[in-house]
Amino acid sequence: MQSISFKLFTSIILLITLMSCGEIKKFGKKTDKMRKLSKKIYKNSAESTKNLCHAFIQGRQGNSSISRNDSLMKLVDPMSDFSMKLMFAGKFIQGFEFQLFTKNCGEGSKEYERLVEDSIAEFYRSVSSLSGRINLKTDYTKLFTSRKKKHNDEQVFAAIGLTMHKINRMQEYNKGTLQRNPKSLHSFLEETIKKDYEGKAVPHYLRDITLHSFKNIVLDLFEIKMNSLLVLALKEFAEDKDTVKGKRKRKMILYVSSFGRLGKIALKSEYDKREVETQKRINYYLTKSLDTYNYLHSVGRPVKFQKKLRHIFKNIMVSKSQKTQSLSTAKGKNMVKFISLMDEVNQTK
Repeated sequence: MQSISFKLFTSIILLITLMSCGEIKKFGKKTDKMRKLSKKIYKNSAESTKNLCHAFIQGRQGNSSISRNDSLMKLVDPMSDFSMKLMFAGKFIQGFEFQLFTKNCGEGSKEYERLVEDSIAEFYRSVSSLSGRINLKTDYTKLFTSRKKKHNDEQVFAAIGLTMHKINRMQEYNKGTLQRNPKSLHSFLEETIKKDYEGKAVPHYLRDITLHSFKNIVLDLFEIKMNSLLVLALKEFAEDKDTVKGKRKRKMILYVSSFGRLGKIALKSEYDKREVETQKRINYYLTKSLDTYNYLHSVGRPVKFQKKLRHIFKNIMVSKSQKTQSLSTAKGKNMVKFISLMDEVNQTK
């Protein structure tokens, strides 16, 4: 009886083992199929990712190109006033592809440098057609309000000069991914010209900036920016010249009619009447104008502020009460800074 039971048990175990081996073989075949399917899915996924990356890069190129071209066309249109030109110039500057660069598709430093190089070359082509017609001695006090076609080129140059520092917010957004601080077109131009002037090595992708013709155009842009910033400040703090009456009015007319040989433009400062934020903006304009003046001198461009602007700033009438404001207030501190900046402007040669 025990022998029969043992044989039966052994048979059952053998049957289970044989069944298990069959199941294992079936499972192995299923595993092979799953492995092949996974490889196929991975291959298709990688191909899809590659196609998506190509589409993303093409979209970035196309959209940024359309944005720049559209903004540039509107910028050079004589019918657009100066405030509109500033807006279109800002969009043009922020539309260069390096401003939109990401590492999402495995792009690295070489791709970024190529985009910077391409952007600089395009910028040069865009501004070089205008540069020969620019009058750096133009009357900047009329530049922002003039609707005359003859002033259009200077207005376009001024708008570009005043917005070259603009940084697309995508640079700030991608800062962590790129491990690079946001950088403007202005910074690339300014730093490269300085390095070249000092005889330092310039990266290969920035060498176009050191070309004589390109460098001169950039320095012209900086000079027109320098004078334009003074005008922006003047419009914020000085009395409206159209409200001037009496003896001062007659002297002003004489100055204009004699082309600056006689008379005087003496405008009252209304800085103390401005809000704190407006005062800060005025000081910012004056600071940046002086910074540009000093930079141009540091790279061998011995510029002067435009003659009429120098005359106006020299004769600005700042009341005694403005000069003696309390330093304990925000306005008082701003005033001290303002008077110091005005003195710096008037001490330039």
